[in-house]
Amino acid sequence: MDKNFRSTKNIIKISNKIIQGNKIRYEKSSKHTTEENSQIMLFKVKNSTIQARELVNKISEINPNETIGVLYRNNISSLYVAEMLKNNDIDFFVKENKFDFYSNRILNDVKNILLFSEDTTDLEVFKRIYFKLNAYIKKDFITKLEYKPYNQCVLESLLDLYELNDFYLNKFTSLRNDFKRLKRMKMEDKIDCILYELGYGDYLDNFNDFSNLNYNLIFDLIKYLSKDLKTFDEFIEKLDNLKELLKNASSSKSNISISTIHSAKGLEYDNVFIIDLIDGEFPQKSILNSFDEKLLEEERRLFYVAMTRARKRLFLYTIKERNNLPVEPSIFYNELKNKTPTLP
Repeated sequence: MDKNFRSTKNIIKISNKIIQGNKIRYEKSSKHTTEENSQIMLFKVKNSTIQARELVNKISEINPNETIGVLYRNNISSLYVAEMLKNNDIDFFVKENKFDFYSNRILNDVKNILLFSEDTTDLEVFKRIYFKLNAYIKKDFITKLEYKPYNQCVLESLLDLYELNDFYLNKFTSLRNDFKRLKRMKMEDKIDCILYELGYGDYLDNFNDFSNLNYNLIFDLIKYLSKDLKTFDEFIEKLDNLKELLKNASSSKSNISISTIHSAKGLEYDNVFIIDLIDGEFPQKSILNSFDEKLLEEERRLFYVAMTRARKRLFLYTIKERNNLPVEPSIFYNELKNKTPTLP
């Protein structure tokens, strides 16, 4: 049995109950070294926006001399937190951030689709996206488009191709009209149009490389960052600013840290917030789909690590919706709720 010199009696007691769910790996439990009791609170809120807002409200209530750790399973969660802290002029520290959301394939696809909507004469951009849209465009058609006039709309050129049957005429007409509407939409509405009306969501569902990816998390974040923006240029500027913010935060002296759980191993905070406790995200979808008990137990051990970073208070958050679709709480959140029925 290990001695825990940081966490209080009830945090250790509840953490031990969680880790006892592991049956394959050796049993791990800790013994507290302080009798002081602490707060453990569970929250279920509607969505990521409210989660981030509630997080900021809770942080503002904490003694500024106390340390705070905001922990998450997936690096992408850092962007919700960083954006909300920035908007409320709250300084924070983040360990050197090796996560590069800006090279994410889904984000780049969205950027290319939006870029094409701004200039539908750009054949090179269209070549990167045409097979990801629900338009049944053959590679032969793209080859013929190489000879179109430079300043002619790609979609009009598709409609001018010789001897198109009614099926293709209808598909290409619909695609042309969708891109015209896309250009006029507000940014957050553009994201739903790309996902559902242009058929990009179907592409993600059918493409094997994305089979274990919860792409609703990516689109939820993109819409979160797009809120109140009007143009594609504003969206790109916001991404660039957020990237710079995270880079600068690595040199901050703030007592508020945001971190993956992995990076928080060995650290301790007076107050710990564990966010995004969502089924398919923690544990990750690929682990749940593998039915590998060892991998699942490793995730539970990671959750145990997160809980035992707290010295005084532990706050755990889950949400009800991701990308306006219902999601379930993490199995760890439910285990904690079931094992400790007195928690709020």
